[in-house]
Amino acid sequence: MFTGLERLAAAAGLAAIGFYVCLLAFTTDGPRPDEPVAAEAARIAANTDAIRASAVLGVGGGLCLTAFVILLALGAPRRGVAAVIAIVGATVFCALDLVSEAAITASAQSADTGLGAAAIMSFGHLHTAALLLAFTPLGVALAALANAWPRGRVARWSAYLIAVGGVVAVPALLSVKFDEGPFGPAVMVVFFGMPLWVVATSVGLLRGHGSAPAVASSPV
Repeated sequence: MFTGLERLAAAAGLAAIGFYVCLLAFTTDGPRPDEPVAAEAARIAANTDAIRASAVLGVGGGLCLTAFVILLALGAPRRGVAAVIAIVGATVFCALDLVSEAAITASAQSADTGLGAAAIMSFGHLHTAALLLAFTPLGVALAALANAWPRGRVARWSAYLIAVGGVVAVPALLSVKFDEGPFGPAVMVVFFGMPLWVVATSVGLLRGHGSAPAVASSPV
């Protein structure tokens, strides 16, 4: 049996991945930093509705992912420092993610109101930069959560790998190409590893494999 918090956390985790899948399948990318400015600004101007939809889906996914981490941290059998780190990390991730989605919306708005390629691309680059920064607290939050909610070595070390990817992804901000530059592989570790980890954890919870043991009420 799983508890109410586990049920809510699993639902939030699967909802987050659902939002992200829809975002990738039915919308379009923000301005790509390694493409010609004029061409990218024109592409954004031609797809402003899709850009706005991506922002809405991104907000939904970010909020659900934050809820997933916080709910599990609150119900973790190993409460304490790890759980607090998970909650703080998830909160910082959420704040940066909201900045990122606001920036991509402003990019589309700039295109629709004729502010020009410079404004379109500037907001687009802010979107990418904030998202790259958000990967670090997200990785740290998942690693802390894996300690607060033990589910085996594979789950724990997978979370550590995602955390390392998030930290190593930060230097991508030093490249004009962002995630298309030399630190792109680290970004991909988070981009692909996070959904797999969240889905595996959520499904495990619903199947009762991640439920807190009977000793969960032991001292914090």
